[in-house]
Amino acid sequence: MRFLCALLLLACLSVPISSAHAATWQVPTDAPTIQAGIDSASAGDTVLVACGTYYEHDIVMKSGITLRSETGEPECVTIDAQQLGRVIYCENVDTTSTIQGFTITGGTDPLRGGGMTCEHSSPRITRCIFLGNVSEDVGGGLKCVFSHSTISDCEFRNNFASDKGGGIHASSTGGPPMNLTNVLFVENSTSDERDCYGGGMYSSGGMVLTNVTFLRNSAWGGGAVWCRGAPIFDRVAFIENDGGWGAAIEFYLNSHPSLTNATFVSNSPGSAIYCNRGTTLSLERTIICFSGYSAIGCDETAVASLTCCDLYGNEGGDYVDCADGQYGINGNISEDPLFCDLANGDLTLHANSPCAPFTQPNPECDLIGAFPIGCGITAVAEPQQEDASWSSIKALYR
Repeated sequence: MRFLCALLLLACLSVPISSAHAATWQVPTDAPTIQAGIDSASAGDTVLVACGTYYEHDIVMKSGITLRSETGEPECVTIDAQQLGRVIYCENVDTTSTIQGFTITGGTDPLRGGGMTCEHSSPRITRCIFLGNVSEDVGGGLKCVFSHSTISDCEFRNNFASDKGGGIHASSTGGPPMNLTNVLFVENSTSDERDCYGGGMYSSGGMVLTNVTFLRNSAWGGGAVWCRGAPIFDRVAFIENDGGWGAAIEFYLNSHPSLTNATFVSNSPGSAIYCNRGTTLSLERTIICFSGYSAIGCDETAVASLTCCDLYGNEGGDYVDCADGQYGINGNISEDPLFCDLANGDLTLHANSPCAPFTQPNPECDLIGAFPIGCGITAVAEPQQEDASWSSIKALYR
């Protein structure tokens, strides 16, 4: 009996205190401010913020807690720093931490991360809007240093960095990649001066982007994205971004990027994609059309491999530079993609599009581009990719 009691006591002692005593701290009922709620919380606790606008800045996040708006949606709670400092700061915050359902705005910092900075931190950031934040150096919306955050269902809009990474600036070496899923970057920017890169995002570490759209971002180089490393892009769209060296993307210094089911439309004035200094680009089932210069630009050290791609209507040429010689092989074509309504932003495909799955002139290729069939006589029969549809992207606009 004593042995059984000892085992039961040991089992009870083995239960983590944070799990056994998890609490919810209501703001402003239990704590007057968001920072006070975080300071009161312990690992495993939730800080639940009532809907409204909170004028706070330099909020310090704590590891192991969930910081959440009352509804979990960004329209519920706005945290406005009023240009008095950064909005949120994370240091040594681990992957058990979550930030959900906030509009983060009015943040500013002289060095990094006007909206939020994560240093050696990897919180889960979901259903947040980063709006109108400014850094006088890098990472207008978000700066990540040796961090591997997971960002989902978020929007970065109208953020600015003087140097690099208007929306996000991410720098890390080793460890798991940074993951972005269902994220929208709209009209983020850096200075247009020489050597200012990554209007939407600047990354010098590993990253995986899935169902991500970049719309009208701008920078001197890499209008939407500047990156180095081995990034993976799946079902991504780059629309009307502005940059000289890579109007949409610039890949740099022995990078090994992979893009699958991407759509590039009306990026200018440079090539849609620019690769340099030993970059090896893999491009599969991708549309690049109506660029201000060539579809893909490369220096003499870069290499591009294309499979089942449609390069069409690019002012500086379609299959030129490091895409030269790849037209007509491996399912590569140069045909009008037949978007349903390009003028009004509907980039789904007509049923008769040459980019539709397994159709002429490339019957061996599956869907080309980020968006499914959306109009035409057979549109109803086509499976819909809801997360990647242009209508779902437009629904994120506010």
